[in-house]
Amino acid sequence: FVKPLITERYDAGAVTLNDKIYVLGGTKRNYLKSVECYNPDSNTWSYCADMIEQHLCCVVTVHKGHIYIAGGYGGTRTVERYDPQRDTWSKICSLDVGGANWCRTAFASLDNKLWTIGGRGANENETSVAVYDDENDRWVQKRSLPSGDIYTCFVVPLALLTSK
Repeated sequence: FVKPLITERYDAGAVTLNDKIYVLGGTKRNYLKSVECYNPDSNTWSYCADMIEQHLCCVVTVHKGHIYIAGGYGGTRTVERYDPQRDTWSKICSLDVGGANWCRTAFASLDNKLWTIGGRGANENETSVAVYDDENDRWVQKRSLPSGDIYTCFVVPLALLTSK
């Protein structure tokens, strides 16, 4: 069995990177900045560096060897990047396209780019599709969806989809 988290939480983000599981933010009684990492080889959880801001019902993905976390309840447009080699967080430019808080958007790394799609803005569902321009540290709106909603996105390696 997998050992329980060090800090109980819900509405957290989770990703896998380098054969480990990371659980980020969420809430217990208050919004959390804490991050925990699970090592399946030793069946242990350990704390990583805290995020810069608290994130609840946020979106999280892995892109180019880093963990990215964005938005969430509370009106935040903050996007943070975690470097697992240095155990450090840094801010990149905020999500300045579309809705006010980018809660429950689809967030994915595809074709070497970081994408955000739809979600929930301040008062309505979001229709924006945006990509992160890392050379200029900005988000660029690429398209609008026909209608906004709360989305989930999974990116699967092509190798898993091809039959042998």
